[in-house]
Amino acid sequence: MNEPATFVDPTGTFPLDARHDNDGQPTDHREIHNVYGLEMTRATFEGLSRLKPDERPFVLTRATYAGAQRYSALWPGDNVSTWTALQGTIPLLQSLGLSGMPFVGSDIGGFADNATAELYTRWLQVGVFYPFMRTHTTFGTDDQEPWSYGTAHEIVNREAIELRYRLLPEIYNVMRQASETGIPAFRPLFLEFPKDDRTWDQDDQFMFGADLLVAPVLHPEERERGVYLPAGTWFDFWTGRAEAGQRDIRVPVTLRTIPVYVRAGAFIFQQPVVQNTGEMPGQPLRVSVYPAPSSTTQFYEDDGRSLEYKKGEFAIRRFTQTRVSEAGGRDEQVTIEIAAAEGRYRPKPRDLELSVRWNGTPAAVTARGASGPAQRVDGWTVNDTGFVVVRLPDRFDGLTIEIR
Repeated sequence: MNEPATFVDPTGTFPLDARHDNDGQPTDHREIHNVYGLEMTRATFEGLSRLKPDERPFVLTRATYAGAQRYSALWPGDNVSTWTALQGTIPLLQSLGLSGMPFVGSDIGGFADNATAELYTRWLQVGVFYPFMRTHTTFGTDDQEPWSYGTAHEIVNREAIELRYRLLPEIYNVMRQASETGIPAFRPLFLEFPKDDRTWDQDDQFMFGADLLVAPVLHPEERERGVYLPAGTWFDFWTGRAEAGQRDIRVPVTLRTIPVYVRAGAFIFQQPVVQNTGEMPGQPLRVSVYPAPSSTTQFYEDDGRSLEYKKGEFAIRRFTQTRVSEAGGRDEQVTIEIAAAEGRYRPKPRDLELSVRWNGTPAAVTARGASGPAQRVDGWTVNDTGFVVVRLPDRFDGLTIEIR
């Protein structure tokens, strides 16, 4: 409890006149209190690095100081099992991200007191998008696990956890961006839409990365949820339905509803449901492509455990779409280009499954590798949400797919 905390002093911490060496510049606890947690996380990080020099340390703290993002993830400490506490996690985690701590997450379900079944389920649904996702409670409270509230809630809770596993490629990609740029993954709308004054005080919605807008249900017994969509076109993550932006919409909700919208032009990276991250190698990479006249993004991968990425053992690929539509809005041609990978890392052999939002029924799909002519692709399908689904071996030497 590296606040530091004690249970003998009335203040709950070290006496303020306790002395610290302070790297040869002795001072008292009045000056050191906030730095103490930072130094504990740094010492732990450095100790783990010496113990296992080829692995990435994982350190979790609840008290620290500026610069701690170099050493640890953070949870904000003891919260309470109330709807107000759930609602408060959104501005809290957004603020931490804007302050330089992107790897954050609150205790799902609340630490103190007892969560109702509905509160726990709604909190778990928000927690899918916390960079650090953990359910947690204190001694003496009721059981607070996804299976603790009866079969109906267990089914819904499992769906939320499975969504987290499906989105791990997207989450990893966005968190890597945060590590490189300092822009948090869990971010307020105004970070993406700073000129839209409607986003300035939106503290019950958030963006995950630049492309996913999440408007979770945060009140008991809700049957409808208001959502503000900024300018542009947005697509319902679940149905593929397009919605015009810069307006409010009303969304009917049930217990299993997590309102999520995808920005036009986005590439969303997913995988099939797995039971643990050890099952990820060999799973198909699923890429959902949302309409825009043109858009591009990068996708990053490495082994997820070692430090070999610092030596070039990573893969970065650029994904680009170019789309031509008829005057009536029906799609005429979409070209998806996947550039050859930078870096030496290659995952276990797998398939690439592209799902391209399409207005109408395509006539043909062709694929062209880094060299050689385009070849007709057979076996593609159109799913019930209006996406053309094309499945091919995932190679890293460049690929162009055309849908006409």
